[in-house]
Parts: sequence; structure tokens; C-alpha cells
Amino acid sequence: MAQSEFGVLQSGEESVDRGLRGTIVSRARLSKLTEVASFRRWYSNRDVRIPLYENMTSAQLSLRLPISVGIPRQIIDNAADALFGDGRFTGVRMIGSGDAESARLQSLWDRVFKDNGLRRRLLADAIDTGICGGIFYSVSYDPAGPSVFKVQSISYDQLWDIEFDEQDAERVLAFVFQWEQAERDSSDEARRWHRVEIDRDRIVRMRAVRPHTTESDGEGVEFEITSISEHSLGLIPVAHVANSIQRTQPVGDSDIAPLVPMLDAVNQMMSDAYWQCYNDQSILKAINIAPPDSEDIEESVIRLGGDQIHFLTQNDQLKQDIGRMKPVGIPESFFKTVELLVGQIYKTAGESHLEPLKWTGTNISGVALRLLYEPLAKKTYRKRIYWASGFEHLARIVFAYANAKSVVLSEAGDFVLGGPEYQLDDVEVLWGSLMPGDEVEEQKIVLDDLSAGLIGVDEARDKRGL
Repeated sequence: MAQSEFGVLQSGEESVDRGLRGTIVSRARLSKLTEVASFRRWYSNRDVRIPLYENMTSAQLSLRLPISVGIPRQIIDNAADALFGDGRFTGVRMIGSGDAESARLQSLWDRVFKDNGLRRRLLADAIDTGICGGIFYSVSYDPAGPSVFKVQSISYDQLWDIEFDEQDAERVLAFVFQWEQAERDSSDEARRWHRVEIDRDRIVRMRAVRPHTTESDGEGVEFEITSISEHSLGLIPVAHVANSIQRTQPVGDSDIAPLVPMLDAVNQMMSDAYWQCYNDQSILKAINIAPPDSEDIEESVIRLGGDQIHFLTQNDQLKQDIGRMKPVGIPESFFKTVELLVGQIYKTAGESHLEPLKWTGTNISGVALRLLYEPLAKKTYRKRIYWASGFEHLARIVFAYANAKSVVLSEAGDFVLGGPEYQLDDVEVLWGSLMPGDEVEEQKIVLDDLSAGLIGVDEARDKRGL
């Protein structure tokens, strides 16, 4: 087993003294993260639990056909589109002490943003944030890589621990990420745990001393250090974007979490409704049934409907008489209850839900349109605050790295060593309009401005697209 001067670490026990932060206790995985896999199942709408069906056998479940309606995906996707969909996000502006410094800052930021493909990743990251409760962006310096400043998205699935200062409960000392990875060239499907600890001075990368082939939750694993990267930024090169977060919480909340009790009820009712419809189509009324002459009882079974199988004894006095029963049907109150629950799910998620049929012949515009979008707008404005803070933190990490490594972007667009340090004063996130456009209202505003003499004919012509 390879040893280093830093020794071997064991997850779940006290780690070695690293000389910079003192002794650190590597605790068990954050308890709040145990539900992340469940939230992903809700979003993908696969293997979703339905409480009253959990104790059924496979044969019973195949007859019952449990149904999950898949509402979380629509809610999460709508929220992500409201943040980073077409025209909703226009960029991040760097602000320096003057126009020249602002332009220099902006050039480097735009280059890092482009090299790391952040624009195309934002929508997927926003979806991940809504599902899991947040996301992390780590920044590292890689002069030999395709991007000198490498920005990685790290999901909550990989977050293991957040270490806080004992004297200041809100001051983060380090982030710990841990994940499983398949072993290369392994014939027995072996996997190995990997671990990264990132603090204000360095990035410590580790891997498990030995791989495993059986199920492992990652606790009690011995780690050996594989590399240490000193960055000496004086800040942790990790930006955390929480979906929504309460004070004293280390991580954010999933958009799915408050919906689960209602989703359970809707899925249960829809599954039961299917079962009722299935029986309505298959229930038969059996009177005086004589099974076929056979010594093998298995060949004389008569299925009356549903999962009810009846075995009848032979009686020469009886005659065969089978007729279909009148369907019982589903009461109207059932549909009203489902509609109420679905509406409450969208209300809890901060959205308005309107059935497609109710749009028929309806022209929603002006004030009515704004009222319809108001719940989603309020939710999105809250999320924008967290994302704006994340972008600012990410920008400050990038420029701290540039100054620490003495790297600047030349006018020719090349990364070079040496040059004046970057002086970042502020970061402004530019958001587009959230409300969909009302063409009639917008054209009326243009004509009113023209009549009042606020704009000229040429400008009015341009705004009307003529």
C-alpha cells in the first residue's frame, strides 16, 4: 500500500493533522443528502414508490400496474427554463475601476465562460439544482489543459461533508467530495472510492486503498493521498449555488421535497383508478358454471376478472351461464379530488396550473397574463438571487487564480504570464424579461409613445418591425 508523508486517511474517523487547519474530523455523509437518489427517481419517473403497493408481490404488481404521473419533471424543467431559457439570461458583466479595466476583466471572464462551455451547461445545471437542492462549481488551474482555468460542475451526489469553523458556524473551512468510480481493466466489476478535500490553501486528492465489488456506502473506507495541489488563494475555489436555503442549513432544498406527500396521493389514486377501469371492462357475472371435463384442475380454471381466479367443481345439474356485469364506474368526486391535489402540487411548487382544454377560445393577455405568471416569477426572482451570488463568487475565484498565477489574457487572445493584476470591483448578472411578450400591448405602447412625441417615426417603425 502506497504511503505518503501525510499517511492514510480513514473515512468516518479522525484524519491526520495537515498542519494548516489542524485536526479535522471526517464525519459520515451529510444526512440531508440521503434523499438525492430518491429525488432523481421522482424526476426521471422511474422506480417511484407508491406506499400502498410496496408490500405486493411481483405478480400482484404486474396486474395492478402502478402509475406515476411524472409531475416533478415538468415543474423542474419549467423552473430551469425560467432561469436560463431563451432570452431569460443574457450574461454576466464584470465591473472594474474604469472602462479599460472593466473591458480587461470582461475579456478574461468571457474566455473562461466560453472555454468551459458554461452557457450550454447552465440549463442542465439548473435542472440538477432543482432536483437535488443545489450545485457546486470548482475552479482549478490547468495550464496544459484545453482551458487554463478549469470550471467543473459538482452535483450534490458527490458532496460528502462541509467543514465549518468551530468559532464561526457560517464560515466554511473545507468542502469534501467523495464518489465511486469503476476500475479500469477490471473483470469483476470492481469499483473504487475517490475523495477530494478543498480548503483555502490546497486541493488534496485521494483514492481508496483497495477497490470493492460488493455494495458500499463509502463509510469506513481507508484512503491514500494521490496528489496535493497548492493554490494559496486564501479562499476556497468552490462556488456553491443553493436552490433555496434556510439559515444554519449547509445545503439547499430540493423543489421536489415538499411535493412528495401529494405526489404519493396522486399516484395512488391514479393507480387505483386504472384498476377500477380494468375491472369494469373485465368483470363477468358467473351463474351455474360447469368447468370442462378434466382431471387436471389447472385446466379447468375460469378467470372472472381482475386477479380473482375461481375453481368450480363439476355438477351435472348445473348449466353454464356467463354474462357481463354493468360497470360500476368512477365517481365524479374522484376526479375533483385528483384535480384539487394536482392544483395544490403546482401551487406548492410556486406555479400556476391550467389545463390545456381551458385555454381553448381564451385570449390571456395584459394583466391576466401577468397574474398567471406571477407565482413562477416570484420563485424565479428568488432563484436569481442565489445564482447571481454564485456567479459573483465564481468570478472572484477566477480572478484570484489569475492574480495568484500571474496569468493575463493578452489583446491577441492568448494567456500569457506577467502583466498588471486584475482589480474586480463588482459583478452584475444580466437577466432578460421573465414574462412572455404581449404583442398587442407592446405595439400600443409604441403608438402611445409616438403620439406623445417621446419617440420619432423612424424609431416607432423599428420597434414595430416595419
